[in-house]
Amino acid sequence: MPGMGGAPRVPAMKLMFAPPPVGAMRSRPQHHWDLNAGISATHAPRELCLKVGQATLALARESGGVALDMLGFPISSADDLLPR
Repeated sequence: MPGMGGAPRVPAMKLMFAPPPVGAMRSRPQHHWDLNAGISATHAPRELCLKVGQATLALARESGGVALDMLGFPISSADDLLPR
């Protein structure tokens, strides 16, 4: 948008539709884990954000699951969780 300084940040945007599904539903019950470092990502040191990202990916890998960000989009790298 002209005069807006670029696109709005994701948290300021209103999503008009749900994120795309990450695959077919499983036949066994779904599980959900939240990893929380006890501090907002915007105030956390970079190293802490990366550790949480690495733990998220390791948990998904070991459990046969998918790592998602806070908006429900798949992540493939710990860097995906760094604040922008």
